Amino acid sequence: MAVSAERQGLGRLMARVHTDRAGLFGVANVGTRMMCAALTAALVALCFSPELQGYYYTFASLLGLQVMAEMGFGQVVIQFAAHEWAHLRMTCGGVPAGEPAALSRLISLGRLAIAWYALAAIISSGGLIVAGLAFFPAASKISWRTPWIALGLVSGASLATAPMWLLLEGCNQVTEVYRFRLTESVLSGLGALVAIALGAGLWTPALAVTTKLFWNVAFLRRRYRKFFRCFIFQPSGPRTNWRYEIWPLQWRIALSWLSGYLAFNSLTPVLFHYRGPVIAGQTGMTLSLVVGVQQIAAAWALVKAPAMGVSIARRDYRAADRLAGRLIVSCTALSALAAGAAWLAICGLYAYRIPWAYRLLPPPTSGLFLLACIPAQAAFPLSVYLRAHKREPLMVPSLLAGLLIFASACYLSRAHGAGAIAASYMAITGVAAPLAIGTIWLRARRRWHRLPSPAAQLSSPLSASLRVGR
Repeated sequence: MAVSAERQGLGRLMARVHTDRAGLFGVANVGTRMMCAALTAALVALCFSPELQGYYYTFASLLGLQVMAEMGFGQVVIQFAAHEWAHLRMTCGGVPAGEPAALSRLISLGRLAIAWYALAAIISSGGLIVAGLAFFPAASKISWRTPWIALGLVSGASLATAPMWLLLEGCNQVTEVYRFRLTESVLSGLGALVAIALGAGLWTPALAVTTKLFWNVAFLRRRYRKFFRCFIFQPSGPRTNWRYEIWPLQWRIALSWLSGYLAFNSLTPVLFHYRGPVIAGQTGMTLSLVVGVQQIAAAWALVKAPAMGVSIARRDYRAADRLAGRLIVSCTALSALAAGAAWLAICGLYAYRIPWAYRLLPPPTSGLFLLACIPAQAAFPLSVYLRAHKREPLMVPSLLAGLLIFASACYLSRAHGAGAIAASYMAITGVAAPLAIGTIWLRARRRWHRLPSPAAQLSSPLSASLRVGR
């Protein structure tokens, strides 16, 4: 009886905050990663020199170049799988079943994703190694070459497992996926902390990714072996057409994700190049807190992406609208609380003059980066909503925002440093971009949902330029 009462109480709490078990696992995962990032930052400040800290966080920023090999395929897989899963279900034996045509298209999508990411893993490993060898100074006193090459190799191998998780998430297995990711974050975070404490130095990122990779393979083999056997042995039938269905959406998302790299991950390497590893290390450590704030709000929305895709596929637009509204409120509140807590922590460290507090950017500069997270994450559910239609109308504003931030960072870093970059980032990411996303969402929703049938939908001017289907 006590256990039942506790479950009912938990159910009422989740209903009150408009989430479910997957949402709680997602937020717990991000909270765990934030805690690990904070502990890692503390150990880095204690165990690394300022120069080594700069290399450490620049490693993490350059690792984001994987987005160029992935080319936005991940978001496409989730949305297309969710549309097919609207006509399918998971059997007790752990295999997908339902409408034959939808099952065949899902299997075709899975095979395409596995092949794509296998090639992307090879390109990613080679590209990262070459980029690092070209970017970091050859005459540096820091021994970075071998750790960087190892990181490039293991991160490529980890990328090869990505399609499995994307398919599971698109097939609405979000509770299991986010429960696993919570455990994964704990293990990889502990691995990084132990590695730093034992003096691994720049080998720490490679060791953390290796821990994550082995845990991924072990879990997928144990829990979803039968599910993925279907993608190998199931006979072929109707297929997902990559050229006419996926590619028109994928290249738009790829450019949007590239703009995301330019808008955020490029800041630390730019400062490394123009201002040296010390200021780059301060920026990288501060931005790791900003990433945590962004992720804790984004996780709340991303766990609902498959459910939103199913609602759109069934043309249940009211359900999608209600879900989007609840997510906007939740993401705004979470990002405001997380950003406020992070900024107060930085202010406290500076106020008490704790020595390693100066490994972070000063409170005014950090505050600008953190403040930009609130409106940006408030608009994030709108982008999830739009992409649930298997369309990408945000390509142009995202690309413009990324290019503006990157260009302003390159210009401002020479004469003004991180403070001016933070102000520019706040103006573009915290003000201009959310306004653009909101405007596009209102216009696209009005045009897409007013159409009475798929045939009429394909004939609309907006759909003619953005459609992904035939």
